Amino acid sequence: MEDRKEAKNPLKNPVKYLKGVGPHWEKLLKKFNIIQIGDIFFHIPRLYIDRSTISKIENIKIGETATILGEVISFESRRLRKRMGMQTALLKDEPGGLIFLKWFKQPYLKKVLKKGVKIMASGEVTFYKGKQMVHPDFEIITDEESKRLHTGRIVPFYPLTEGMFQKRVRKIIDNGITLYLDCLEETLPDWIIKEEKLLPIKEAIYKIHRPMTFNDIKHAKKRLIFEELFYLELLLALRRKRLKIRKTNVQIKKEGKLVCDFIKLLPYDLTNDQKKVIKEIRDDFLSGKPMHRMLQGDVGSGKTVVAIIASLIIIESGYQVAIMAPTEILTEQHYLGVGKTLKSIGVNNALLIGSVKPREKKKIYKSLENGEIDLIFGTHALIEDVVRFKNLGLVTVDEQHRFGVLQRAKLLAKGETPHFLVMTATPIPRTLSMTLYGDLDVSVINEMPPGRKDIITRWTGEKNRTKLYDFIRKKIKKGEQCYIIYPLVEESEKMDLKAATEMYNYLKENVFTSEGVGLLHGRMKTEEKEEIMKAFREKEIMVLVSTTVIEVGIDMPEATIMVIEHPERFGLSQLHQMRGRVGRGDKKSYCILLSPGHISDEARERLKTIESTMNGFKIAEKDLQLRGPGEFFGTKQHGLPDLRFADLISDGIILQKARTKAFEVIDNDPQLLQLENKCVRERYITKYREKDKLGDVL
Repeated sequence: MEDRKEAKNPLKNPVKYLKGVGPHWEKLLKKFNIIQIGDIFFHIPRLYIDRSTISKIENIKIGETATILGEVISFESRRLRKRMGMQTALLKDEPGGLIFLKWFKQPYLKKVLKKGVKIMASGEVTFYKGKQMVHPDFEIITDEESKRLHTGRIVPFYPLTEGMFQKRVRKIIDNGITLYLDCLEETLPDWIIKEEKLLPIKEAIYKIHRPMTFNDIKHAKKRLIFEELFYLELLLALRRKRLKIRKTNVQIKKEGKLVCDFIKLLPYDLTNDQKKVIKEIRDDFLSGKPMHRMLQGDVGSGKTVVAIIASLIIIESGYQVAIMAPTEILTEQHYLGVGKTLKSIGVNNALLIGSVKPREKKKIYKSLENGEIDLIFGTHALIEDVVRFKNLGLVTVDEQHRFGVLQRAKLLAKGETPHFLVMTATPIPRTLSMTLYGDLDVSVINEMPPGRKDIITRWTGEKNRTKLYDFIRKKIKKGEQCYIIYPLVEESEKMDLKAATEMYNYLKENVFTSEGVGLLHGRMKTEEKEEIMKAFREKEIMVLVSTTVIEVGIDMPEATIMVIEHPERFGLSQLHQMRGRVGRGDKKSYCILLSPGHISDEARERLKTIESTMNGFKIAEKDLQLRGPGEFFGTKQHGLPDLRFADLISDGIILQKARTKAFEVIDNDPQLLQLENKCVRERYITKYREKDKLGDVL
């Protein structure tokens, strides 16, 4: 039965059955996830070289990029200074023009570019003892078919792995197009293709591999990018539709005593943004459907207070709340920051992290299961099987991009359709936010609490270290405190960085001998960390040397100076997070970036950006631009498909259009049963259902 199916659809046959492949090339192609014949169409060129015009060597000018065709008349490989090899071929064409082709560190070429071989080469023309091209792209021309595929047109260059070469890949893909392109079925409805002015899929695939003009490539890429983003947004639209259909068992009373008691104890009034977000959350609670909301706000904007008020609404209605954070120190800060206040108004809360002693953990497990604990602050320890709740009503995940979809789902599964609140102090650029959180409602806190001052940020070098230490001493005399951040806990042999442990000893013994210096890092026990933070809070410690555990969640109003050593080692968003540890009181605050003399151009650009703006969203946009979405935000953990064609930075306009169309399709046809959506349903089931299982849990 299965064989008959595959005979009807040859694109599903193993790629080894495609002419020119065989078992060896099957293994090589598998590295690019090319398993079936149909996959070959989507192995997209990384670049194109226009070989439609072949220039005569005697006519090409210095500085221009040209394509030439000629015969190798000599080849030489010799060693230069610093043990670097140089390979040189002398090429001659008709009627007799000569040019040198040069490569460095390519010794294999002597086996390839033998005298008498005809080649086509493309590159920039320069001059050194005659015309030359350095590291040109080239192809050996053997016959008329070779000319058709590799010359006289816009030639595609494909991604390769070791053992592959361009000519063979071009030939394999050309065979696939010739034999099987007609079997490729359309994957978008006709009305979307017409409205968005997209190429049909067959035409797009043909033009991406056999373009006549660069305009062909542009239109073909647009079609592939749109389709990829359309199905990504379709996944999010389906998740969102399911969430809107679901009902929750969490019945909410209108908030009363607990919320009022807590607000009275706050040392400041809530901002308008905080009040607005609390209303949005309360409306979600009263809707009868499970809330799925993301709360976005810059460092120090008061997200935690909003999360606690949301928790109190739930607790007052007889349910439990879990607040999960990615690190022990952030979890401890939440607990230490509001735990006592909550207990004073009758809310029983506890801390569950890996370093809690086993006997204490058992007590917490029992209290959670019988409902004695109203609010639990925890790390990944919360998702362990042994943790059971009596009546979980709200799950809040802080700095949530550090958790994967399955981790969040596991915690949510501990209650019966509990409400879900995501918090992040990492500003997420709009395009990325739409993609990663298209199934969540979004609330934003832009307004800062009253009294918050701008932080003066300065980037300086080693020569000003002594002046900096003098400046810190003066501020300490006025009762202000300082953080000094280092990238590592211990000295690494591979990286010439000052380690926190060594510099702590140096600063204590040689620089701040009477000011009180403390050390904080992630390898300390919980009790040690608590002691250090208590001593810092009570001003027994005035200078706190720390690693990046300080990055999020620590709130010390008297800390006004943040010194970051080797800032070039950190990402922009991380620098912004660390800077946000100061400026929390009414005094002027400073962030000093202390870097060595020699840093990369990209690092220089990062430091200039952080020095010039306090706007977290601008910083995140720049960070995304410099690092790309994968590194910036680890998209795999979100249970989303990898993007092969689209770029979340440059394809924002197409993303918006694809999103609109995807949500329109699901609004009109939630189960994709209409005839016009048959192709969408089939494509979605084959390509995206596995990813959607993750979303289904949510």
